Amino acid sequence: MVCIYVISVAKPAEANENTMAFLKRGIGAKALSLGGAFVAVADDATSVYWNPAGLTQNKKFSIAASYDDRFGIGVKDQYVSFGKSWKNIAFGIAFVRTSIDKIPRTKWDEYQRPLLEGYFETSDNALFLSTALRIFKGISVGVNGKYFYSQLDKNSGSGADIDVGLLLQPVRYVRFGVNAQNLREGKIAWDTGYEDALSRNIKVGLSFSVFKEGLLVSSEIDKWKYRGGIEISPVKLIKMRGGVSIDRNGNKKADWTAGIGLAIWFLRLDFAHIPHDLGATNQIMLTLFL
Repeated sequence: MVCIYVISVAKPAEANENTMAFLKRGIGAKALSLGGAFVAVADDATSVYWNPAGLTQNKKFSIAASYDDRFGIGVKDQYVSFGKSWKNIAFGIAFVRTSIDKIPRTKWDEYQRPLLEGYFETSDNALFLSTALRIFKGISVGVNGKYFYSQLDKNSGSGADIDVGLLLQPVRYVRFGVNAQNLREGKIAWDTGYEDALSRNIKVGLSFSVFKEGLLVSSEIDKWKYRGGIEISPVKLIKMRGGVSIDRNGNKKADWTAGIGLAIWFLRLDFAHIPHDLGATNQIMLTLFL
């Protein structure tokens, strides 16, 4: 997995759907434990990624941060975000980073045997600047400006794009969400002269929250996957979650996820367990509401 990842970044000679692939999984333990079906939920600071229109739901100033070691093999995922709404307008900022350290650099000796020369690292980074507006009661729109920066050893590439989101709440317990990602299909330009195009993606979802928000059911479809999630709150402070994502092309088995959330006063702690053939990923996210 690591080797494939490095090669795909090292030779970005043509446009493909793996450009900035580190963002395709999504961010935030709550959203990931729901299978990534979050475009029609988008009720915390991670809405900067899932649906910027959801920022209008952040009544308090929120700060969220998460970390995980993907597959337990040294692929480090880090995330931090801020969000706040004032009356009908909201703003958010987020930074996402995936990195791999100590990748061996080798050469061949005269007998065609590999020799270790040293180590290098690779990283993909994304900065989101977001704003959202509540146009009418139950109707919000949002926009992301995104800047990408990738580094592989001594080479680097960068680019930018935009997302546009919509969140509708026709009745109290029903939400409909849309997020059009990478609308420009912008380029990641490398200092080697190569360019790689970002792939446009549209997320569409529907969620239901009933029993005084004791039960949440969400669904979503995008270019690559069908997603679904459920959240049950046996008591007010505890949220139990499960989710599934299924490839639309049918080439992979369903991916199941699970998680739990604990809220105490101004603090929320979320945990997500994400199984994978290469090894499970356990993500922890801490959110402060101030």
